[in-house]
Amino acid sequence: MHRLSKSIVMCMIACTAAFSDEVFCGEQPGAEERLVRILDSLQTLHAEFAHEAAPSEIQTGEIWLKKPGLFRVETGAPMSQTIVSDGVSMWTHDRDLEQVIISPLNTRVDEMPILLFSGEPEAIAQNYTIEFFESEQIQRFLLTPFDSTNLITKLVLSFQDNQPISISVENAMQERTTIKLSNVGELVDLTEQMFTLQVPEFADVIDDRPG
Repeated sequence: MHRLSKSIVMCMIACTAAFSDEVFCGEQPGAEERLVRILDSLQTLHAEFAHEAAPSEIQTGEIWLKKPGLFRVETGAPMSQTIVSDGVSMWTHDRDLEQVIISPLNTRVDEMPILLFSGEPEAIAQNYTIEFFESEQIQRFLLTPFDSTNLITKLVLSFQDNQPISISVENAMQERTTIKLSNVGELVDLTEQMFTLQVPEFADVIDDRPG
């Protein structure tokens, strides 16, 4: 994956340190069912997001999702990109470099946590242990991968009123990134163009798809 998919999509598009202040529920029965039920209800999603891209830089953007596997991510400076998936292939348009990279859609949740929202939630338990804790009407799910070679060591999904409000990810280097979502709602005014990319005429196109 390329610049945005490392800094944004992998984090979503996703562990908080304040566990000591939470009412932790451990591996209580029902954690998996709770998460699957919430994710099942998210057939479409539209939200704005922000995260700290550097100590003095905030990366902001907008995301649109539709199951199964459809999404669009738009960001501005410092990394101006558009990432679009039609459920089979993914287009990454780097507007600063005037480059478009086309690749097969990666279906591994550890490499693209965004698929937790746009994919099949029942598959999560096959790859993660799921723990649930709640505080001040915020529901958090801690996902820990079974595979020790996973790029992600911890992933936390936070919800309020069954709507996602943040996605946090921690890697093997103990680097943690949290993306905060705002103005979250269902996707309206859906068009066919939403999940397709019109390649600019003078863009450099790199097609990494097999064949």
